[in-house]
Amino acid sequence: MTLFEQARQCMKRQQWGAAVPLWQAMLQQAPEDIDAVLALAECLRQLGLLDEAVVMARNALAQAQAKVPASQVAGVPTGAGGREGALWAQAALQLAHLHALQQRQDEAGTAFSQWLAHPVWGAQAAVGLARVWLHEGYPMRAIQALSPFALTHAEATQAMALALFEAGDASRALEAAWPTAVDVTDLHALSNALMFASYVPGYEMHLQALRELAQPVMAHIGGGPAVQGLAHGRMTPQQTAARPLRVGWVSADFYAHPIGYFLASFLPHLSDEGVQSFCYDNGQKHDAWTARLMQASKRWMPIAKLSAQDVCDEVARDGLDILIDLSGHTQGNRLDVFARRACAVQASFLGYFSTTLVPAMDYLITDALHVLPHEQLLCSEQVAYLPHSRFCYAPPEFSPEPVPPPVIRNGYVTWGAFTNLAKISDGCVALWARVLLATPNSRLQLRWKTLVDSGVRQTLRERFASHGVSPGRIEMYGATRHADILAAYGEVDVALDTWPFSGATTTCEALWMGVPVMTLVSDRPAGRQSASILQTLDASDWIAHSEEDFVQRAVACADDHDALVLARQGLRKKMASTSLGDGRLFAHGFAQTLRRLV
Repeated sequence: MTLFEQARQCMKRQQWGAAVPLWQAMLQQAPEDIDAVLALAECLRQLGLLDEAVVMARNALAQAQAKVPASQVAGVPTGAGGREGALWAQAALQLAHLHALQQRQDEAGTAFSQWLAHPVWGAQAAVGLARVWLHEGYPMRAIQALSPFALTHAEATQAMALALFEAGDASRALEAAWPTAVDVTDLHALSNALMFASYVPGYEMHLQALRELAQPVMAHIGGGPAVQGLAHGRMTPQQTAARPLRVGWVSADFYAHPIGYFLASFLPHLSDEGVQSFCYDNGQKHDAWTARLMQASKRWMPIAKLSAQDVCDEVARDGLDILIDLSGHTQGNRLDVFARRACAVQASFLGYFSTTLVPAMDYLITDALHVLPHEQLLCSEQVAYLPHSRFCYAPPEFSPEPVPPPVIRNGYVTWGAFTNLAKISDGCVALWARVLLATPNSRLQLRWKTLVDSGVRQTLRERFASHGVSPGRIEMYGATRHADILAAYGEVDVALDTWPFSGATTTCEALWMGVPVMTLVSDRPAGRQSASILQTLDASDWIAHSEEDFVQRAVACADDHDALVLARQGLRKKMASTSLGDGRLFAHGFAQTLRRLV
């Protein structure tokens, strides 16, 4: 086998570190082999060595430009350019992607923009530019860049779906993401469609349709050689009582992320319950929350650069009793690992709210309010119920102290929703408009990263105006620091939960800052997250079961100024006394549940 074949084989297996010296050896023999330079740059990128990858990409770009005799406009060949032109494009776009990863968004955006009009490479450039705009919080600009390509280029179509979602249009996002032809290798498209379906009407209907499309995808990602190390099978009750339970956690979100906040609340206490934690980190971001989780783990294994089979081998070597997925169909998931049956017992928990449709996923760990008895039939997994809500919240150390409700000083009510705009459905806008119209002079404050986009703000104003709410009553703020978001709850009297997809992290944050949250339960697991949290606090007055009920409860809550003051003073203590804020209490119930499963 030649060096080239060996290197390509390593890349196919995602063995990036092994491929690097092979490409380097090739370049010693043929330093002007642009393919090898680009391949080496890609391996270095996958290994997180961005500066070294940039050097290689620039080298490839310079070599390619020197070989292309075609005319140029703004540094881009005007035609296809043949083989050398293709290498030029690949090098330029790879360099732009690297700049984006280095947070050099201006340079990346400029480079992508130069290629938008190119007849061959325009679509890939548009996808890259859209990612830059989405990173900066401008989905409308991303939509504009993708529009010429979204109907003809698969990657551009999925990028368009994400841009529409970020702009707050979940219905059009689902339409764009829906797999029109089954590509068994495209788990990403299936995951997008499953996620977006949870935000729009007709959830059960969409889920049933996607279940059929999921079958060949799951069969594909579950393929490959049989995983070794499963011969031990499930433990006997005597075995589980005799030694610590070995539990694996798989996520890309072990940092200042909802998964990090919730997991850090109880993971350190699992050791007291006879549970050892093994964390398999598929992410790139690490911070103080990561350090907390590392400290609570018996083993920490980075897996972002590993193939599914390699991860399965690591899991087998660790001799786990149960492997827990914390991502579901969210970004950075490793469902490919679970599809291969990496562990004798596998479960999905926390990061996803519904069925994964992975045949080898044995359990969905949740609570009795999230998945109702009749909804178990919708799940490919067996539902394992916790004795409490599935949420346990760890607040950031920089959380400010609650302040008195602003209605006392303002003389009018301020409603608030600091949430993903895709959750603000048309039905949600109509419901919130009724609340605003029922409370004269009240305001609604919205905060989300994409509200820096003037097009997004204008669309929201028009949606509320169609229900009789004047634009001046809607206050909108874009991206800001997490500490500032928490402090901004001091400007809100009552938080309005979204519908039909309710909040979770945002609900916990509002409550932690002493702000009541009004929720309307809906017809899906994701639509009862806030209700599960509020039920834990015995706050049934804030849980509505119809639109009329929601309006009446919201108005009554806002009118009771004494109750608002008491909420500011007492909600933190209440949270800390329940499984929502007491990590030891949550860990005890969670460990009991795990032992039933193994």
